[in-house]
Amino acid sequence: IQAQIKKTSTGLVYAYVNTKNDPFESNRVNNIDSMTYTEFEVNLVQPIINMYRGEEVVIATQYRGEPYRSLQWSPANYLSCTNCPEPTFKSNTNGKYQVKITSTYECVDSAQVEINVFYQKRLAIPNVFTPDNDGLNDVFYIIAGTEVVSIRSFQIFNRWGEKVHEARNTKPNDASSGWRGIYKGQKAPQGTYAYVVELLLDTGSSEIHKGTITLIR
Repeated sequence: IQAQIKKTSTGLVYAYVNTKNDPFESNRVNNIDSMTYTEFEVNLVQPIINMYRGEEVVIATQYRGEPYRSLQWSPANYLSCTNCPEPTFKSNTNGKYQVKITSTYECVDSAQVEINVFYQKRLAIPNVFTPDNDGLNDVFYIIAGTEVVSIRSFQIFNRWGEKVHEARNTKPNDASSGWRGIYKGQKAPQGTYAYVVELLLDTGSSEIHKGTITLIR
């Protein structure tokens, strides 16, 4: 006999087994039994992980309740495996991942981890990038150490002063907020572009950095 039993508001679960379809007794005090039930749940040992570029880190899961039947991590980028409980992560950019686990009794739970990848020094701003979708140096973004709390403003301009990219209040080391060499839906031409970056530091003060980036195709 298999059945799905929903958890009640009191936390107590009642089940009556009647395989012969006999009428229930009006007095059920003499055939009540109890058991301990542990709710199926998944958690991460470290929901927020801070690491440096070039390092590897193991994302460890913890679960309780009945055994799990399947496990899936998403997205799959930079993980050593997507169906194991402790994948290894290695990347030079930040990442957010979710693990979804299904138990043998079809209970489902999930958990998320946020990984912040820092530069060993205070700041590194590239001067060349090649947005050709080969997976190498495709995005121009700000690389920073732990002293940089956030990027208040990140603006890029072409030679005519037109703003080709802007991001505000983002995290450093996050390629998703960088420039992929696209302007108005088209590939920006090869050449030199100017940037202005305002950083918020852990001291509460701000820094402004200006320079140029060369786009090569």
